[in-house]
Amino acid sequence: MSVVDFIVAKCALDAEMDDYLYVRPDFSLWQSTVQAKRIQSFGIFRKDNLRAYGRLTLAGKDGVWTAPVTGTFGGPVLARGKNIPLYALDALFLEATRWLEMEAGAKSCSIRLPPHCFPDPLSGANANALFRLGWKLDQVDVNYHLPAMSADDFHARLGATKRQETRRLKSSGAAFKVLPAQALQRVYEIISRNRAARGFPMTMSWESIAALTEAFPATIGLFGVERGLDLLAAAICLRVTSCYFYVFYWGEAPEFRREMPVLLLAEGLVAHCHENGIAVIDIGIATDRSTPNEGLIAFKTGLGFEASPKLTFRYDFLRRRE
Repeated sequence: MSVVDFIVAKCALDAEMDDYLYVRPDFSLWQSTVQAKRIQSFGIFRKDNLRAYGRLTLAGKDGVWTAPVTGTFGGPVLARGKNIPLYALDALFLEATRWLEMEAGAKSCSIRLPPHCFPDPLSGANANALFRLGWKLDQVDVNYHLPAMSADDFHARLGATKRQETRRLKSSGAAFKVLPAQALQRVYEIISRNRAARGFPMTMSWESIAALTEAFPATIGLFGVERGLDLLAAAICLRVTSCYFYVFYWGEAPEFRREMPVLLLAEGLVAHCHENGIAVIDIGIATDRSTPNEGLIAFKTGLGFEASPKLTFRYDFLRRRE
């Protein structure tokens, strides 16, 4: 293919692509409405038949733009079964950058690329193109994931003390459960109390998480460790694709924390993915704008999760105008 084979233009958000949750048209439109953000998509099209091969969606408010609209990562996506040469990806970023500066009056734009564990065919090309085109590497976060496996295999990866604690929990009657949608408020309350006890606020209010769950019920899963009437630990998870699972929030009830029920919760989540054909479970970053949280890193590596880099690129339009 030559450079004339593709054109880049603004496009409708619903151009059919091999989307994942954070860049899906319905998710992007809903989030942009909730957050009162302007939204704009750019497409890569075959010049001869105008068939869409790729799409990048940006959202902005008060001059600050991002991809995705909201969510842990996003960026260009391809039509299913298609591929594009690097020059077409260059053209996509160049047009988006031009539009942001000349038509949107943007102050800045950040593109949060997926972690390297996410099966994105554009991952390496995106980072290369953004770097070459003058976008600055703003963050290198450390993300943690694990291939799905059986409960026995996960248990075997734990250290001796954690294996003993997991056996003790099971002997006490604690068990991993998939929870119904009606348990959302109870799950949220457990996680909120856990974060408050450690000095961390919730990043989403109860009203916001309830609205998100109502809007995307098939995407959000609730899980917990129960013993009798007690909920010892709980998680809110997102099915990002059919094979990629993200732990959005999780935590232990402070009064049961010494029993470490998160061990049984992690074992259950990994096994749930394995049993339901999900390849990877992602438990998020252990950095804050690239600064390591050593305690969180120790916790996640102690559960056997593996590290991979997660890159964010930024373009500062105000600095260029000075």
